[in-house]
Amino acid sequence: MNEHFWGKWELGWILCDIWISLDILLCTASILSLCAISVDRYLAVTRPLTYSRRRRSKKLALTMIFFVWIAAGAITCPPMFGWYEPDHNQNGNCRYNQNPGYVVFSAMGSFFLPMAVMVYVYARISCVVARRHQQLASSTKCNKVR
Repeated sequence: MNEHFWGKWELGWILCDIWISLDILLCTASILSLCAISVDRYLAVTRPLTYSRRRRSKKLALTMIFFVWIAAGAITCPPMFGWYEPDHNQNGNCRYNQNPGYVVFSAMGSFFLPMAVMVYVYARISCVVARRHQQLASSTKCNKVR
């Protein structure tokens, strides 16, 4: 996947591991940031009064950013501590970790769990908005009748 210089990685296995780790870290942080934004929007729609007071808090924003990067790091780091396939740096190939356990762990944390959270959160937001729209429409009809 990340092969350079005519099909071989010529920069050594340490730079290969750094390259792959940064790729996973930055992609995961990006996806988890989208997930955090969806939760933030959910709170804004479902709890507008308490949300507006908390929204002004830089501490809350920094806390969310901190947890996004900690989670991204936790998903990225296991190969650095030995969770990789035995021949991961052979034959001049620089490729992602293909250890089945890590692939499942990484995919769950980087893609599937955030996707499930975002689908759920945006579905709930849609229900709340539709309910409020219905309430607004019915109250407008009542006011016209009077």
